[in-house]
Amino acid sequence: MVVSGRSFEKDFASVVHGVLERAGVPAADRLDCHCTGEVARVVEYYLGNEIGRSRIGNDMWRLTAKALRSAGEYDKARKVLAMTSGVLRRSSSLVGGGHPVWIMDLQKLSVLSDERLEILLFTAIGMMLDSAAGIWDESSGRGVLGLRNLASVCRAVRDKKRNDRQIRQMVFEIKRFCASKLDRIGSARSWKQLPVVIDMDYQR
Repeated sequence: MVVSGRSFEKDFASVVHGVLERAGVPAADRLDCHCTGEVARVVEYYLGNEIGRSRIGNDMWRLTAKALRSAGEYDKARKVLAMTSGVLRRSSSLVGGGHPVWIMDLQKLSVLSDERLEILLFTAIGMMLDSAAGIWDESSGRGVLGLRNLASVCRAVRDKKRNDRQIRQMVFEIKRFCASKLDRIGSARSWKQLPVVIDMDYQR
């Protein structure tokens, strides 16, 4: 992407709208031209003056979310981070009966780098699913949510001294939490089915 003037603004708008589309934000609820232009100019300024014109990637998305929050677009800021953080990605090699398979890598949740508190982990998972709920709209809920690094994250949160039975119990609790969260999301979005929640490490 070229970071310069109108070219950047045009390319930026296209990319951000694509991210919001994948997150399930209806076209009418995405950013208007004025807001997109303002956010693009803020991001371009910081990319050019603080980060360096050659580095565009996670920095751009972090700055985009920050600019969206400054513009009062808090929900869209969360959706942008959810879809670009690497925590949740669509699998190109796995197929769930012809329906979308999305992998959530729990090891990449930023909460783990701060305080390894169980309540923050559940909150972060819930926020991630809320922000990216639209990824299953195209299949009306049919598909798979695969959880990666689930057991290792549970050990980190619960303390390595905990025994295997306690770790298995937390793995079960997180899977049940995800299923319950998707059930509520599905009801709100009128899905016909719900994504199946699986432990990707156990499936190997």
